[in-house]
Amino acid sequence: MSVSFGTIWTQHFPPAGPLTEANLPSQAGRVFVVTGGSNGLGYELSRQLYGAGGKVYILTRSRERTESAISKIKEHYEAEDAGKQRGSLEFIHMDLMDFDTVETAAQDFLNREGPNGRLDILSVI
Repeated sequence: MSVSFGTIWTQHFPPAGPLTEANLPSQAGRVFVVTGGSNGLGYELSRQLYGAGGKVYILTRSRERTESAISKIKEHYEAEDAGKQRGSLEFIHMDLMDFDTVETAAQDFLNREGPNGRLDILSVI
């Protein structure tokens, strides 16, 4: 069995992903809904989309944790470069285990975006 040097090299040193925070294009004008955006992957996704100018609705159970996460995200970018235009971050209460809150969250989103509102990406994490 023959294995090339290139194969071994890429197994030990995988190439960078094609899309990173550093090369993420502007998301200005785009609207995102991220569930679980107060921590983990949802937090990182919300942070990067906000940093790229996107309007991000974070849907979680805990207002307190989400408002803390929003503050941390904004502080991160204020420290990085205060002059650059960023997106927006908004909390909407939703518990995926309680269907009533899912319906209420959907209506809240529609009310905030208005009759001609849009949703570009829904990320359920």
